Amino acid sequence: MNDQNTHLKVNGWKIQPEDIGKLVVDLLTMNPRTLPSKIEVRPTRPDLK
Repeated sequence: MNDQNTHLKVNGWKIQPEDIGKLVVDLLTMNPRTLPSKIEVRPTRPDLK
């Protein structure tokens, strides 16, 4: 198994930089009549300890 596959298996549930980037682009292209005031982002499956 290569390092990238291992990383995805171990950390795939975590929020990725591209997830935040997509969120920012969506906010910037949102209709001007919409005023987002708070954005909260959480992983769908928190790390199980």
